[in-house]
Amino acid sequence: PAGPHWQKFVRRDVVRRLLAAEISCPDPEALSARWHEILQRPADELDSGAIRFVRGEESALTGIVLETTDRTRAGTSVDVCGVRFHLR
Repeated sequence: PAGPHWQKFVRRDVVRRLLAAEISCPDPEALSARWHEILQRPADELDSGAIRFVRGEESALTGIVLETTDRTRAGTSVDVCGVRFHLR
């Protein structure tokens, strides 16, 4: 569920935290530079995670990296609506 009360639905027994988001685009170097300009620091050095830019035909969110609480699930991934969720 989304909305103003989404935080009570967070499953901390499965995922500890968000580690990174991956955005694909035709020119990842230019997009990374733009985010650096906006954030005033590299997008791969944020306080609690990173934004990674990779080459792709279109600009889209293509990946999410999550820190799992269950080490036996680390290394697995699942695709949901074109976004790959990786557990580490």
